Amino acid sequence: MNLSHDISKTEKKLARPDLTLHYQTWGSGRATPPIVLLHGWAGAMGDWSPLEPYLQPEGATTYLAYDAAGFGQSQFPSKEVAAEADYRIERYVEDLRALLDAEGFDTVHLVGHSWGGVIAMSFAARYPARVASLVAIGAAYFDPANRLHVTLKWVSYLIAWLLVLSKGWLRRSPRLRGWAVRRYFAKKPDSATSERLMTEVLAGDNQAILQTLLTGYEVRFKVICPLITSPTLYLGCNKDVVAPPSYVKPFVALTPQAQYRLLTDCGHFPSLEKPAELGQLVSDFWKTV
Repeated sequence: MNLSHDISKTEKKLARPDLTLHYQTWGSGRATPPIVLLHGWAGAMGDWSPLEPYLQPEGATTYLAYDAAGFGQSQFPSKEVAAEADYRIERYVEDLRALLDAEGFDTVHLVGHSWGGVIAMSFAARYPARVASLVAIGAAYFDPANRLHVTLKWVSYLIAWLLVLSKGWLRRSPRLRGWAVRRYFAKKPDSATSERLMTEVLAGDNQAILQTLLTGYEVRFKVICPLITSPTLYLGCNKDVVAPPSYVKPFVALTPQAQYRLLTDCGHFPSLEKPAELGQLVSDFWKTV
């Protein structure tokens, strides 16, 4: 396994109807399908940086990571455009398809975190022939018929509103930023990690933050999961307050070629908290594909 942190990346852009997607590619060739990394809700492609040196399939490959519409550098040109934008999962699936087409990637390994995992799952269901394997990290199962799930949906939306309303305070207070991040980790993260995560959250478009949270709950997992034909790994973390193991395991029974792995003493961001262990689990999974 190559543990070098000297990864030379190429910055790229792709014009979409309402904004420009920013993404990066790197790697040593295409002996194996490219690996595409999808960040979580209110995140950015930089979330994957600590994991990248540990994420090695058998053979050389190309990597792609990008900022989803409304997050990171992929910002809408105006508030008016953002207000009229489409935030459905289907839109993000088609943005991903456009990126793969632009790079000439016919078949890829998808690795998605949280909300990004839901996009990856939805893509795999819609375009099964284009997915060599799927890894969904910390994606949470939602059943619209379950009252507890519906209650948690609206609690999450309230938290999202409080986040948007608190952006001014968060920008002014390092202590408040650290407190806001702490609950998502098993152990208190270092200040650099906290600051990076909060910088990404504060950069997120307010409409994107609110609307993508709601549209993420519109995905009907009982419909899409049976359509995922690729080998699939669902990965949970025992200290995850967003997608605890009990909300990850239900995907396995619904997905034809699925398996489940657990990371212990880890919160919602294993790529930041336990990158070596996460990289090993994913790389071991690829050996079985």
